[in-house]
Amino acid sequence: MKQTYSLIAALLIAVIAFAQQPIITAIVDGDCGGGTPKLMEIYAQGTVDFSQYSIQNQSNANTGTFGSTTSLASFGTVTNGFVYVTSTKGSNTAGMQNLAALASEFPSLNIATILESSATANNGDDRVRIINSSTMAVVDQYGVSGIDGTGEVWEYEDSYAKRKNGQGPSTTFDPAQWTYGGKGFLDGKGTCQGGADTYATLIGGVATYTAVASTAPSLTITSPANNSTLDNGSLTATLSVTNFNIAAMNAGDGYIVYQLDTDAAVNKFDTAPITISGIAPGAHSLVVKLVNNAGADLSPAVFQTLNFTVPSQVAVNTIATLRNQNVGGSTIYTLTSQAVITMTQSFRNQKWIEDATGAIVIDDTNGAITTALTRGDAITGLTGTLSEFNGLLQFIPTTDTGAATSGGNIITPQTVSLAMLNANPEAYESELVTVTGSQFTTADGSIVFENNVDLPLGNATDTFNHENFFSVDYTGQVVPTVVVSITGVIRQDNTGYSLSARDLADIQQSTASTTDVALVDFSIYPNPATSGILNINSTTGSSVDIAIFSTLGQQVMTQKSVAKSMNISSLSTGLYIVKITQGVTTLTKKLVVN
Repeated sequence: MKQTYSLIAALLIAVIAFAQQPIITAIVDGDCGGGTPKLMEIYAQGTVDFSQYSIQNQSNANTGTFGSTTSLASFGTVTNGFVYVTSTKGSNTAGMQNLAALASEFPSLNIATILESSATANNGDDRVRIINSSTMAVVDQYGVSGIDGTGEVWEYEDSYAKRKNGQGPSTTFDPAQWTYGGKGFLDGKGTCQGGADTYATLIGGVATYTAVASTAPSLTITSPANNSTLDNGSLTATLSVTNFNIAAMNAGDGYIVYQLDTDAAVNKFDTAPITISGIAPGAHSLVVKLVNNAGADLSPAVFQTLNFTVPSQVAVNTIATLRNQNVGGSTIYTLTSQAVITMTQSFRNQKWIEDATGAIVIDDTNGAITTALTRGDAITGLTGTLSEFNGLLQFIPTTDTGAATSGGNIITPQTVSLAMLNANPEAYESELVTVTGSQFTTADGSIVFENNVDLPLGNATDTFNHENFFSVDYTGQVVPTVVVSITGVIRQDNTGYSLSARDLADIQQSTASTTDVALVDFSIYPNPATSGILNINSTTGSSVDIAIFSTLGQQVMTQKSVAKSMNISSLSTGLYIVKITQGVTTLTKKLVVN
């Protein structure tokens, strides 16, 4: 009998211990100035000594450990009550903006008692968790570890998520325990943006969570996230139904009815995912609801609406055509022709690709391309969207490219002058080019190459910046003081355009002097060529040697000592590379023949 009482006592202690803990019950990412306010609501279930707990976050696509650890000890001991954490104020303008927006949008909260922490300076795709400060054991978590929330059902960018009553805590995130506003729910809303309602009203209030589970029927679309983009026009909507028995007609509480746009409604007698294929491009809405056995709505009605977009699909056959498409929309582009990789780096999984018509950088921060690719690999069928960052046109892949179609390909860089880069850097953006006869003007034998540091290249008349890639083999090397020939790609960031060598082998001592390159430049016209005659102009007025190549690298025409023009009537319509040589100076230019 004594053993029985001991067992019962142990079980009671375990139940009590389980109840005395903090639970994340709401998370908000606002749309006021600077993306404010940021707010996390925590419920003390039972009597909680917050000195035992801390919070941490994990940002963006970071798959490493959680960081920004902040103790919750300042909350003291709380019984069956709510506490709040917001992003760190510090002394910066953004922090002050956050507190101002918090006071405006959540007026019932006592700002003076809210804890500030960098762990809540999140952007709607980050993870946050509560841990035991002593053991580091996870107590409760929002978001899936190591997964960028972008496009996930739990993404809360400019939105919110609230925990269902009676749910949690959970050491591994369970999306079915939550309800979601959906990405962008708070866009343009709130008193901070002239709206009539505060965020507190819009999200259904704060401090609404109760540890007692609801007995009312509920329906949640757990995937995909609201306002998702479905690249292939196929929808698979997974469902979570509680407190309602879905079964055949008259065999349970009722069934599910769903309707896509204005299509006919469909009756569904199970909770398996809803699958619909062949959905046309455009904006769509799927309404899913619970009905009784007579087919009537429940009272109150229980339904969920999923808004999503199927993007237009556009095939392009050259990078030049790709670069001329609309930027920033949801349109999916597929490059049907072959492009060659000229540079890769682990930072944001970036890859530079080029064909005979142009070049572009692939910015793959979400890791859509899982196939291992390297410089010289050719890829076909690249699919994704276009965006722009600091003026740099970027291709955002949505699917894996698959294996390279070939390897060991060589892109011959165009030889350009600093004057040409300064005159029209956009024309060379992301392309592989070579600049000869220039010097690092600040080099003194002690300066070294550093990450993200611009170094001016110059000759007698022009300057243009060089900026090294992250973690390349010349980082930390002494910047040469001699005249150099540099091969690299043209990049653009918030400091402007720059040339970036890919490795140490791209930086070679030049045989030309800075004066040679400063004084010699060439132009060809008309371009496109339509008359069968190509005119060549040199800034020195001297004759030049001409070699013309196909886009496959085959020499199709050559002529020595060209004074002013040459006959190209034998060339077929298409794109060519013209190599112009005068003394030690060589430049290449693209020529279109119509």
